[in-house]
Amino acid sequence: MDSLEDLLISLALNISVAVIILCLFSILRLIPKNKTFYFRTSPYKVRWSLTRTAPLLKEFLNFQWRNYFKVWIWIVETLEMPEPALIKHAGLDSTVYLRIYILGLKILCPICLLAFCILVPVNWTGQALHHVHDTFHSDIDKLSISNIPYGSNKLHAHIAMCYVFTLWTLYILYEEYKKIADMRHEFLKSRDPCAEEFTVLVRNIPVDPDNSINDQIEHFFRANYPYQYLTHQVVYNTKSLSRLTARKERAIKMLNYYRNKNQRMSENSTIKTGWLGLWGKRMDAIGYYAAEVENRTEEENSEKDKLTSDDTNVIRAAFVSFKTCQEAAKCSQSQQAIKATKWVTESAPEPRDIYWDNLLRPWINTSIRKMLVWATYASVLCFYMIPIAVVQSMENLEEIKKLLPKLAPVIEKLTHMGLVKQIVQLLIPGITLKIARELLRIIIEMICKMEGCISHSSFERRSAERFFWFYVGNIFLGNVLTGTIIQLHRSPFRTLKVIGSFVPLKAKFFMSTIMVDIWAEVAVDILNLVKLLKFRLNPRVKYGDEAVDPAHLLFSASEPQVQYYLLLGLVYAVITPLILPFVIFIFLCSYLVYSHQVINFYDKQYESGAVFWPTVHRHIIYSVVISEVLLMLMLSIQGEKLTPLLIPLPFLTLGFLKYSNNKFRSAFFVYPIEAAMVKDIIQQQPTQLPLDLNELLQDAYMHPSFKGG
Repeated sequence: MDSLEDLLISLALNISVAVIILCLFSILRLIPKNKTFYFRTSPYKVRWSLTRTAPLLKEFLNFQWRNYFKVWIWIVETLEMPEPALIKHAGLDSTVYLRIYILGLKILCPICLLAFCILVPVNWTGQALHHVHDTFHSDIDKLSISNIPYGSNKLHAHIAMCYVFTLWTLYILYEEYKKIADMRHEFLKSRDPCAEEFTVLVRNIPVDPDNSINDQIEHFFRANYPYQYLTHQVVYNTKSLSRLTARKERAIKMLNYYRNKNQRMSENSTIKTGWLGLWGKRMDAIGYYAAEVENRTEEENSEKDKLTSDDTNVIRAAFVSFKTCQEAAKCSQSQQAIKATKWVTESAPEPRDIYWDNLLRPWINTSIRKMLVWATYASVLCFYMIPIAVVQSMENLEEIKKLLPKLAPVIEKLTHMGLVKQIVQLLIPGITLKIARELLRIIIEMICKMEGCISHSSFERRSAERFFWFYVGNIFLGNVLTGTIIQLHRSPFRTLKVIGSFVPLKAKFFMSTIMVDIWAEVAVDILNLVKLLKFRLNPRVKYGDEAVDPAHLLFSASEPQVQYYLLLGLVYAVITPLILPFVIFIFLCSYLVYSHQVINFYDKQYESGAVFWPTVHRHIIYSVVISEVLLMLMLSIQGEKLTPLLIPLPFLTLGFLKYSNNKFRSAFFVYPIEAAMVKDIIQQQPTQLPLDLNELLQDAYMHPSFKGG
């Protein structure tokens, strides 16, 4: 994109693709059978519930022609749900995640207004680039700080706006941190009693050759908590049991499938019992899988007896439950033994949030695993500079010609086809970068699994942390650095000295990636075409929610991407304000789409009570600091004598991070004793239903493999 005209063409193309995808979704959602897919978790399901006796044609076509005049009504239905109802339906995690987009809009909309009213006219009237004709600058740069002459007094406006933007951002962050902390407190206070409120996780239980681990745990906690200890559940090494349970579940699914098939076909199905059903003895399918389920059940029960009868199969960890929330909170926040590494306690995760595989790993090896994970992660990031450099080399057709000489004749023809040229220059780097991001997300998740997180929520927070630094280090700074080296053919060391002067040059590249994400990330997510085809073509699909594969919000990938957009907005707010409308637009689209998905499509995988918010807050603060440092670098190159006035800003920003964390962070990781006491008092009121703790805790922290069969 070398001109504003090219930028507008690219914007129109991407918005058109996004609108087409949303129109396709709006029509597909009206088809009766698709509603089972698109509205699998909708609270309004009763409005359109299907019946099994519906005519076949009506399952695939909607004959209510008036509905086609309301194809966009889903937008209104999505936005009209109030926040308390959303928390009740989707949980606090999903509700607070959506508030990240609202936070971004609160920060960037006023900044965009000020930037276009003050900085854009100042930049345009600088005229430093109006008579410059080279391959590095474009019309877009004439609206950036690059258009200000060296040492001009116009740069004072950028310093003033940097202070204004920073103070506004910190104010909004403080208010939002306070709001989310209050929402979390109210959520924990008002929700029904949960097993995790009465339970702590105990790890690194010492070995006692004279007592079984069950007796050891009971003796220890009855001695230290004689009146409040209730029960415990030890953790078993269930690797072999999990394999047996998985085989049994597959057999049950096949048995149900053939039972339903026989009902539809009015005949008995047969299968071959050999490899992949290609050869072997032919048998009745229902009889074969019924016998398979019975055999697997016997093997499963035998394995359970073996595990519970031998202490060598027990991991040195247990879930210990108390009679009150207050006592559980006290236990999780105190040291239990003289040796700090023995009888280590922490608040128990929600039962469905537990990452059972990592509980099998020794607690004492956690530090070593973390160091190995960080070393592996750093190596991966260094390696990933290669695909980033390749993406940069494909930013325009001339660079593609140098990279792939055999395509030179084709590229020569494309250069004379304006629209096609813009499509190629836009799609190739954007889609290549998206593929690289998806591959890295998988790699980072594999790395983080080795770290030993005991809950899915903590695992996703760690993954999000690492993915965020990939966006900052590789996609943002890496693009600026490698793009400068490729375009200017200078050494990396010389480039580092003047990197700030080339930050505005990359604005158009980041605009193009944002435009691609509008349809490739946001619009495609709501359409879910691959899963829809799988749902429609799968012969095993039955009516009801169980026909659709579970889906949930992928926080580890989506949260860093939101922070990346906000980083671009904060960095370029002073340098190239033209990028701000793009960031605001994708925030609006993302909020609309993901609100719909949270209400109607995503399952609630777990509920952590928005414990991820301190991570979100910290990432935004780091983005503010990066924007301040880059602006100082830019102004120093522009010859601004007042640049030292910006030196205090990063320190003040980091000081604000420490202050806000000291005030609010503990509310997200520590259950206050006072709040636990209030919860106990409320539960003891005569107006409350009696609580049977034994029933609540009976199998809450039992491994899922033990609950079956």
